[in-house]
Amino acid sequence: MMEHIKSIVAANFNCKIYEAFDGLQGIKVAREVKPDLILMDIVLPYISGYAATVRLRKIEGLNETVIIGMTADVDEFTKEKVLSWCDDFIPKPINEKKLVSLLKKFLVNSTKVKKLRITLKKANVFKEQITSEIVEQLEQRVEELEEAKQRIEYLNKLKTRLMTLFSHEIKTPLTTITGYSECIKL
Repeated sequence: MMEHIKSIVAANFNCKIYEAFDGLQGIKVAREVKPDLILMDIVLPYISGYAATVRLRKIEGLNETVIIGMTADVDEFTKEKVLSWCDDFIPKPINEKKLVSLLKKFLVNSTKVKKLRITLKKANVFKEQITSEIVEQLEQRVEELEEAKQRIEYLNKLKTRLMTLFSHEIKTPLTTITGYSECIKL
């Protein structure tokens, strides 16, 4: 079956194919290669295709890799189960047109998604730089405002003390003048 799949892929796509003969080896190869797409047989030695897919989904850099599940068991329950953890499903024996259609759909989208992810990463780096600069500027402004607030509080205290002092200095001579004016009235 692998030879049949390889011949279909080779005839229709210009891509490199990596093989694994069991789930553990598949995970190892996927970690090393970081493929655009994985055809995952459901029944594999050592660990099932389901278990291998669950592990792949937890690996950074592979968690969004397109995985197409393959199985000869095509009842509705199995198909739904496979689709719950794979991006799509293809029954065995493999139909060439169906496989080519799926690969076109996902490989074209995978290339677009990779380009979008690169653009998004660049945008996120730029956003982080801008955010960092803005935070730094805001921290400076907050510090400047704190200093200005402290100066204003100091000046307000000084103003209050001066007003008290002026009030006392003005009242004292007025008290004397008021006292003399009272004496003159008498």
